[in-house]
Amino acid sequence: MRMELNKLKQEWDKFGILNPQWAVLNKEGEKLNLNQFFKTGEKEISNIINYLSKKQIKLNKGKALDFGCGMGRLTQALTPYFKKVYGVDISPSMIELSKRYNKYPKKCEFILNETDNLLIFEKNNFDFIYTNMVLKHMEPKIFFKIY
Repeated sequence: MRMELNKLKQEWDKFGILNPQWAVLNKEGEKLNLNQFFKTGEKEISNIINYLSKKQIKLNKGKALDFGCGMGRLTQALTPYFKKVYGVDISPSMIELSKRYNKYPKKCEFILNETDNLLIFEKNNFDFIYTNMVLKHMEPKIFFKIY
């Protein structure tokens, strides 16, 4: 499993250096300036929160986790809805970018995690965990072990 994890880390670190917006949003990301890029995250999270509301799913507004946060597009978009938001990613270059573009440093924290688990966090620590387009890039044997 360590080999697959290292390969995944290398690939995403390379994407974070060469073309991070494309890596996150594929070709669509190349056409967006940074402001537009982060607005796509706001729209996505707003749609999710509205959907949960329509389904009458009440959220505890404590802590949220964005798993596979990349540049922090969705992590930052979660800040209006939660007291504290964490973004975690395997790529050092993506974490560096997320920290550079973090508009909410008191409320939003980005963490590099190069392991095959989330034991850096206490169990039952989050009220909401969100991931989008991340698990499809991972071998099932990796993501089934995560927590």
